[in-house]
Amino acid sequence: MFKFLLRKTFLRKLNKEDQDIALLLKNEIQISIWCFLLLMIVLLMPCILFLTMCFLVEQTLVNGICIILPFFVYYGFIAWIIFKFNSEISAFLELVKSKIFFTKYTTKGKAILKEDFEKMKDDDGKLYSQLMYRDCRGFCYFTCFAILKCLRKGEIRFIAEKLFDFDKKPEHYYTVHVIYVKDGWCFDTYSCKQFKVEDYMKLVKAIDYRSFNYEDIKDFEYDDFRRTYSPALKEWCEKNDCYESWSNFELK
Repeated sequence: MFKFLLRKTFLRKLNKEDQDIALLLKNEIQISIWCFLLLMIVLLMPCILFLTMCFLVEQTLVNGICIILPFFVYYGFIAWIIFKFNSEISAFLELVKSKIFFTKYTTKGKAILKEDFEKMKDDDGKLYSQLMYRDCRGFCYFTCFAILKCLRKGEIRFIAEKLFDFDKKPEHYYTVHVIYVKDGWCFDTYSCKQFKVEDYMKLVKAIDYRSFNYEDIKDFEYDDFRRTYSPALKEWCEKNDCYESWSNFELK
């Protein structure tokens, strides 16, 4: 039902294939909506209580003051809290959403196991935080490289997946994306979720370019790896109607 509503509202301008890709974020949107509704319930419950009391108690001036005064004091205090600590409240809500999403979705799968996340937490806290707070979105090249470097198993796979744009027709059919792959499963930095590789490749209409295992990258730092392999990727993309930004840096 939720997918149907998204298709008919926010995603209505996209064709079905593009909608399928955009729906990779549906679980994140669901959690955001539930957190918002929970916050509204917390804020509105006192209001409902005050209104209920108005109907239950005798309509006298004293009773009215005893009900209305706490009502304005409470919501005045809430308004002051929101105004004074707006950024802190936003950060807290984002922390709650991230924790729920990370526990319920990011850690579920066979590409990166729970013990793998613990290893990243101990050996590369910054990488672990990026995955937990979904800060890896838009940084698939570096994130997957860092995961492979840290875990020393699996592989990173460069693929071309269908490109879509909410506002205009894309200039290319494909865009380059990198996923971390192990045991027939993959981790996707866009959705911050794990999928069976065959299901994911079918969903995003992907074609393979090249894979690298730990032995291929163990002697590289990220910038050296990028400098070494981006020219060949750029050439391949030019032949396959594929957008890439990995080569957009100054060779030193």
